[in-house]
Parts: sequence; C-alpha cells; structure tokens
Amino acid sequence: MNDDLTISEWSDSNLRWSDLMGFFDEHKDGYSDVVQGYDQRNTRVLVATIDNGIVGMLRLIVILIGPGSNLPAVKVDGRELLQANVMKFVVLPTFRRKGIGVRLQKSAIALARSLGCYQLASFTYSDRVENHMLKLNMGFAVQPGHSEERHGLYFIMPLQPDPP
Repeated sequence: MNDDLTISEWSDSNLRWSDLMGFFDEHKDGYSDVVQGYDQRNTRVLVATIDNGIVGMLRLIVILIGPGSNLPAVKVDGRELLQANVMKFVVLPTFRRKGIGVRLQKSAIALARSLGCYQLASFTYSDRVENHMLKLNMGFAVQPGHSEERHGLYFIMPLQPDPP
C-alpha cells in the first residue's frame, strides 16, 4: 500500500487546502489551533495522501527554544536555537501501523533540519500509546510532563550532527 503513499508539504495556495482544513477540523482531539506567544505564520504542514485521498497530516511551527517555557532563548555562540514543534499529528485509524506515521515524522525531521532547527519536539497526551511507541522506536528522547489540562509526554529528536 505504501507504494501509492505521497508525503508533501502543503500551503494555503494548494488547490486542496479546504479539504485539508476539513480533515484538520475533524481530527482536533482537544489540541489548540493557536499557540499563545508564537508567530503562527511559521506553520508548515505535511500531508500524507494515498490515491489522492488525505490519510494523515503533521503540522509544525518553528520557534525559539526557551521562551515557550518563560525562559530566555537558548543561545550557542551568540545564535538563538530554533526548534520545530509538532502541533498536530494524525494518521487515520484504518491506515495506522503501515509506516505512514513514520514517514510523516521522517519528513518532519528533514523539513526541520532544512529550516535550521536544532531539534524537533512534540507533546502527546498519556493515552496516545501508539504515538509514544512510534516516537520511541524512532529514537526520540522522552520526558514526562503536562499541558494545562492533562498529563503527557514531551518527545525531543536532536537534529544536529554528533560532535567530532
């Protein structure tokens, strides 16, 4: 089935953007659309399609590391470090466990690297065990935490090359 899978980045100029917004609205799962304090214009969306049908998506924003936790921006050699935050990650239930989520995450890692991000980060509620296992199997680091309303896990994937 994955032979027909396409992962591509969409913007609001895509002719099927309204289809994606409908998909997004159907799969909100209680996550906020807007992250307070961050410039939402730096949103990027990866879309998984099979035979032209949307089967998954991943939305991320690029932000400075630190200010989201009410801390100063992390700097290395005077340069503020960026991270790509996954804000939404969905694969339709009938298409799960077929490698689509892994392909979306790998595409997000590649996109984040191309944008000069130091890491890829995401927060997932405690009951999303499939998501946890996918990220752990891909080598993400994990830290327990909580959002304002529920407990969950923070996942971080370093994107910089190992030091010499």
